Amino acid sequence: MARIARKPDYFADLGERIEARWRARDYADAALPPIAEEELLRRPPHEHVSPWELAQVGRNPGRMLEQGSPGFGQPPLAVWGSGRMYIEVLYWLQSTTAIHQHTFSGAFAVLEGSSLHTQYRFRPEHKVSDYLHIGKLTWSSSELLPRGSVRPIKSGSPFIHALFHLDHPSVSVVVRNYEDADAPPQLGYLPPGIGVEHSVVEPRLERALDLYRMLVDIGRVRDAEQIVSGIIKHGDLMSVYLAMAAIGDDDAERAIGQRVRARARKLHGAVVDKLVEAIEHKEEARRFTVLRSRVTDPDLRFFLALLLVVPTPAALRRLVAERMPDQDVASTVIRWLTALAEMNAFTFRLDDVQLRMIELMMRGQTFTKIVQSFARDGRAVTGPARTALRRLHDQLKTTRYLDRLVAAR
Repeated sequence: MARIARKPDYFADLGERIEARWRARDYADAALPPIAEEELLRRPPHEHVSPWELAQVGRNPGRMLEQGSPGFGQPPLAVWGSGRMYIEVLYWLQSTTAIHQHTFSGAFAVLEGSSLHTQYRFRPEHKVSDYLHIGKLTWSSSELLPRGSVRPIKSGSPFIHALFHLDHPSVSVVVRNYEDADAPPQLGYLPPGIGVEHSVVEPRLERALDLYRMLVDIGRVRDAEQIVSGIIKHGDLMSVYLAMAAIGDDDAERAIGQRVRARARKLHGAVVDKLVEAIEHKEEARRFTVLRSRVTDPDLRFFLALLLVVPTPAALRRLVAERMPDQDVASTVIRWLTALAEMNAFTFRLDDVQLRMIELMMRGQTFTKIVQSFARDGRAVTGPARTALRRLHDQLKTTRYLDRLVAAR
């Protein structure tokens, strides 16, 4: 019979050492991340605790520490705390964290599994309110975080990031304060450039959007449209964004979305286009996330994460090579693409000709060389067939997700 985990000594020792050092720095928020990072590296959690033994505390809930709100994690488990800071273990199953910043400071360590960690920069152009910023979001870096990796957490816009959890499950340890003094709201970010805090929806607006959803679900689509149209007409820009974001993607709602967005653009101007782009990106990311939730193979989950977030060919190739150091990058990518095509992962079709073209382009072949390679394969390459190959060659350069694979190195 599995025994209840008894690992408080490690976390108590870790927490007390970090807090003692932090106290010597007068509990300055900026001092906590480097202290927490150093202590997590000094005694890595994965060398001292098992997440599966820790989970056995659930056999006797009365022995748990007081647990906070769900927050991050599936689930989170608080394992040590004081009046200034606490430590929690976060279990991750299928979900990925959105691009976000924090209201707290600290550090995290990978206890089990691995993650693709991506950081971003945001340049604000228009601050609508504390809870809605419009600007430009740009990718900064992506890295693989294997078991034992440790990274600091800083509050606010200096640390905007996302974690794609590659293994099922992944588990992390977070050391953090409760909240930084004067911390900005915990904005989430959407490309091409909005920062928004969804959790501060005014209750009456939230109820109106619930009514919209109810009317759609029972088929009263015209009545539902009147609700979002009214919000567009009478609401502020945050309300306009939330109303447009509430509209679904089936045939009936797509028509509503087109009409509502046109009305919003007429009333609020070109800024609506930036909001619409962010909503469309969020929907595309949601479809990818749903797909990833059906994929249990860690390598395919990793590849889907790369396609979704890594914008440069060089970084994408580097990360594939880092994940598969003894394998040819092009061959590896084609194997992954073939597996995803068989799952109907993309909105476009990938057949043998397209996959072969992608492989040859990844190997840096010019179109002339590609034609010669197809000829050696025994494929037709003259007349209409050559024209079709040229068309495919050009299309792949502008096909979303594939464009970075076939771009010149």
